[in-house]
Amino acid sequence: MRFLRRPISLRQRLILTIGAILLVFELISVFWLWHESTEQIQLFEQALRDNRNNDRHIMREIREAVASLIVPGVFMVSLTLFICYQAVRRITRPLAELQKELEARTADNLTPIAIHSATLEIDAVVSALNDLVSRLTSTLDNERLFTADVAHELRTPLAELQKELEARTADNLTPIAIHSATLEIDAVVSALNDLVSRLTSTLDNERLFTADVAHELRTPLAGGRFHLGLLAKTHHIDVAPLVARLDQMMESVSQLLQLARAGQSFSSGNYQHVKLLEDVILPSYDELSTMLDQRQQTLLLPESAADITVQGDATLLRMLLRNLVENAHRYSPQGSNIMIKLQEDGGAVMAVEDEGPGIDESKCGELSKAFVRMDSRYGGIGLGVSIVSRITQLHHGQFFLQNRQETSGTRAWIRLKKDQYVANQI
Repeated sequence: MRFLRRPISLRQRLILTIGAILLVFELISVFWLWHESTEQIQLFEQALRDNRNNDRHIMREIREAVASLIVPGVFMVSLTLFICYQAVRRITRPLAELQKELEARTADNLTPIAIHSATLEIDAVVSALNDLVSRLTSTLDNERLFTADVAHELRTPLAELQKELEARTADNLTPIAIHSATLEIDAVVSALNDLVSRLTSTLDNERLFTADVAHELRTPLAGGRFHLGLLAKTHHIDVAPLVARLDQMMESVSQLLQLARAGQSFSSGNYQHVKLLEDVILPSYDELSTMLDQRQQTLLLPESAADITVQGDATLLRMLLRNLVENAHRYSPQGSNIMIKLQEDGGAVMAVEDEGPGIDESKCGELSKAFVRMDSRYGGIGLGVSIVSRITQLHHGQFFLQNRQETSGTRAWIRLKKDQYVANQI
């Protein structure tokens, strides 16, 4: 039963059909010949009765007659089936070639099938397959184009958003102005703008709080200094160390207040064109020299250095320079030199070098934090380097602390971006 249910090929079906037809017609022919030969057989039987001496001859004739009916029929059927098999095999050869061609193809090979046959039916099948492949190719091409278009439509606003975010500085919290035809991209941009708005509000509140705290601290500190002066005059008490300490605290509070106000100004995009030599170093020279005279130290200015212009705030940069020189003054020995250097090295570089003992470079990250000092023996409240780091960040620059290579001492330097507008004007 399984053999009967198993599918057979077209070639086998043709052979079986032709064989069955030939067999039926051959049987009909044999039956007809047998019917026509019945009279001869009866004559042979009559002769057999009349002449019993010739029975062997008669039987041989009968066998020959039967053999002449059966053997040629069997031979002709076999020969006909063989010839039919070869003919069917030749006719169905294009189908076998088509099968091999289709089995050998990969999933992405959609080129037309190049098989030509003299049989119209085979050509019709190949033509229909090629039409199907052509439609599949067109469908896949349209799908690829659609996918590419979708990817491009998604990539373009995403790339713009990426460029916008990468180009932004830390203090640029203006809304992102990117509009896309894609609802999802617009939703992301809207969410980012909401986040930026909340961050802006938080930072503004923090700056206002810092300014308020600095203002509230400065007033009682000034009052305390005034009362100490009265106590010194009234009771002849030496309050000079306390007054000096209060002066340091008032100076630090003033710097914090100024830093908070400058941060608000920078967040609004209010920058100045600042010349580092003319607007920062030279105006600070007298004040810094007076401070260094307390320990017989000498301030050396840049030698024949060309002025460099940056975008920023001159007051903040003078505060930065004062803190760097003050740190060098505090940690350098008496009678030593403190040098201010100005050069172009991948930007505008302003450095302060001293002849002190140097620093532990593994702790440079800690020194930039507030209220951290290198050595508590030299006074100060540990805000100088932190203020320098904050001012450098506001100017989108870099701040470095390292030991000098050629001799003992520390080199503190900042690198700022040059003012491109001024450079283009030059």
